[in-house]
Amino acid sequence: MSDTNLRHVLGVKDLASNEIETIFYRAREFKEKGFSSSVFYQQDPAKAPIVALAFFEPSTRTKLSFDTAAQRLGCKTIGFDNPASTSSAKGEQLEDTIKVIEQYADALVIRRKEHDTPEVIKRVASKPVISAGVGSQEHPTQALLDVFTIKERRDLETIDHVVSYGDLANSRTMFSQVRLLAREGITFSFVAPKQMQINDEFVDEIKAEGAQVNLFDRIDDVIEDVDVLHIIRPQKERWDSDPTEMYSAINIDTFSRMKDDAIVLHALPRTGELSPDTDDDPRSIIFDQVANGVFVRAALLEWILTA
Repeated sequence: MSDTNLRHVLGVKDLASNEIETIFYRAREFKEKGFSSSVFYQQDPAKAPIVALAFFEPSTRTKLSFDTAAQRLGCKTIGFDNPASTSSAKGEQLEDTIKVIEQYADALVIRRKEHDTPEVIKRVASKPVISAGVGSQEHPTQALLDVFTIKERRDLETIDHVVSYGDLANSRTMFSQVRLLAREGITFSFVAPKQMQINDEFVDEIKAEGAQVNLFDRIDDVIEDVDVLHIIRPQKERWDSDPTEMYSAINIDTFSRMKDDAIVLHALPRTGELSPDTDDDPRSIIFDQVANGVFVRAALLEWILTA
């Protein structure tokens, strides 16, 4: 049975506001001063924590930044990013995979598409687990680094209008990010073709936080008033069939109609929905997000390993 006192981070609601601020404070320290203050840095290397990276779905930024973060902290890493080379290809169930991996590691980072993953982890894990993304459900560490990066530019209280644009129904990054940003008085606009739009259940969840929710199918309806624009790629790996309509790309012309202090996010990879001609615009922080992933994930790993 799992230890009910374990610090699992499987969704953003697993973290209280004060815990998030603690993680952000530590991430800022790592970014400004380096990693020499890590609690593991001066340890005997033979006693360094081992972090297992179990990626059942493809990843570039999340896997590499977790690997980098762990090693910068003074930890060691093991793991895989091709389930075809593991016993999962032979039919091993996640329950057994977790029980095996935790014999070798002090914490696990897991990415998997099946939506029962968090429930399985809660039921069987005896070591702390961080979700690196579950299907189209949640991606809590991406949301943390998104909000951390936004806060480097603006006080969250000055942000009144957040726009999520693209394949929203299948975007785990969007669901986690909105949950972190939701508060009394903020307005969320969700812009997507009908078959990619959020569902009523999520609308109700966000409204329960005191937020205002608007649904649109055209980015032109909101672009001039946006404080934060989050662009999401078509999540083709989650489609049952091709959609009947797509959405237009954000380019430098779109930027020309935005406020001077607006912020543009994209979790990457991009596949045509955000033009590279926007990269030099100071409102784009997409590569700041990439860089900050190491610092935020390092802070989270240190926090979860020192419970």
